[in-house]
Amino acid sequence: MDAHLQDGKNIDDDGREKRTGTLVTASAHIITAVIGSGVLSLAWAIAQLGWVAGPAALMAFSFITYFTSTLLADAYRSPDPVSGKRNYTYMDVVRANLGGNKVQLCGIAQYVNLVGITIGYTITASISMVAVKKSNCFHSEGHAASCKSSSYPYMIIFAGIQIILSQIPNFDKLSWLSILAAVMSFAYSSIGLGLSIAKVVAGGGGGVRTSLTGVQVGLDVSGQDKVWRTFQAIGDIAFAYAYSTVLVEIQDTLKSYPPENKVMKKASLAGVSTTTVFYVLCGCLGYAAFGNDAPGNFLTGFGFYEPFWLIDFANDTLKSYPPENKVMKKASLAGVSTTTVFYVLCGCLGYAAFGNDAPGNFLTGFGFYEPFWLIDFANICIAIHLIGAYQVFCQPLFSFFEMKCKRRWPNSKFITTEHILINVPFYGEYYINMFRLVWRTTYVILTAVIAMIFPFFNSFLGLIGAASFYPLTVYFPIEIYIARAKIQRFSVTWVWLKILTWVCLVISLVAATGSVQGLLTDVKKYKPFEMD
Repeated sequence: MDAHLQDGKNIDDDGREKRTGTLVTASAHIITAVIGSGVLSLAWAIAQLGWVAGPAALMAFSFITYFTSTLLADAYRSPDPVSGKRNYTYMDVVRANLGGNKVQLCGIAQYVNLVGITIGYTITASISMVAVKKSNCFHSEGHAASCKSSSYPYMIIFAGIQIILSQIPNFDKLSWLSILAAVMSFAYSSIGLGLSIAKVVAGGGGGVRTSLTGVQVGLDVSGQDKVWRTFQAIGDIAFAYAYSTVLVEIQDTLKSYPPENKVMKKASLAGVSTTTVFYVLCGCLGYAAFGNDAPGNFLTGFGFYEPFWLIDFANDTLKSYPPENKVMKKASLAGVSTTTVFYVLCGCLGYAAFGNDAPGNFLTGFGFYEPFWLIDFANICIAIHLIGAYQVFCQPLFSFFEMKCKRRWPNSKFITTEHILINVPFYGEYYINMFRLVWRTTYVILTAVIAMIFPFFNSFLGLIGAASFYPLTVYFPIEIYIARAKIQRFSVTWVWLKILTWVCLVISLVAATGSVQGLLTDVKKYKPFEMD
């Protein structure tokens, strides 16, 4: 056990470092994970689907995500959702409730998805950094200027920042970064929303073509492209709600409140010991004052050492703190509902502003040129947000791999030894582990290199969304719920849950097909290490 845990004061009920997460920090983690680069492609996605299917898809995905997240929140502890054994990762939840090959399938789906998301965030952050440089260029040289710039130096800068932040030991220490990232996400979403409103008001809708079905065949795209783009747009919207991948890990940061009986025992100890001190003092000092002639009723109630009616009253007034699953459900509701409002507003108003010509990323695709300083600020907010979001998604992967290595080589000092490096202000003693330093640095570098080789934004987002949505957001939470609740096969509940599962599988396959086609098209046009 680490030296800083040996005193026992910072140990939780399961022997691990005491958790400090709250509803606020969990909501911040969720908002950081959900409001990501996906919001930037929603105007484009609505343009492909139109006024009817676009908002309907957003609402449908938000409902499905929230519903399944509540099912997953109840599975954090097993078999009882309040007092059962903790499951620290998504794989642990599947192992405790389903078992078999599904554990390995969950691990592959989750961790491949986490790698994909971190690659996607590296691409998006570099695009936003490049957009700042281009914005200043367009402002000084004119909107017709070429203003070409390479994203690769910015990917290297982003990777350098992540190498430093990746040394944060665990998810629980990320609260401050998630709160900062959540603030940044609201900032750039609000800026995009405000600019869209301004464009709609200023243009009065003139020259902007929108329709109930989105881009029009023959006028905007070919029939084949319409199909592929529709599929890809569905994948983009699915990616915009991707946080089930890290839901269990977020829930594992929540602190455990003691139940009423433990609180009452502590209150009784404090109350009885305090009154005993007063009683001894009053009795002894009263006897010293009155001697053998002390009156029979020196203080009213003296001698009633245990006023049981008062104990009963106190017990009935104790606050019942919510367990982790209830806190997580509230955090999921707050996170998903807040982001859905932003998504609908940004997507619909972005489509109203740009119509069928909406860019794939409406802050970096230069649908807006002025005011350039506001565009710059929004893109800086995007980059800061993605710095935090990258950590939210990579920390579970780091933890999983490091835990596996510790179990495989428990006597390796290189893997297990923690060294006190420095006393960091507002943090305390920082412990460095050489294996953590080498492995996390290597991971960040590898994801940056892959991002440089495949810098395709929209198609990549759609593919990630399609790959993760069905297994992690729908299939496993529903199967876990069926197993925990012991729902009978072919009952009404079982049938409609299975229908939901199969519908979501079809949606994921359709979205994946569109995204793969988009990636193939991008690859044909792509020239490595060429400036955009």
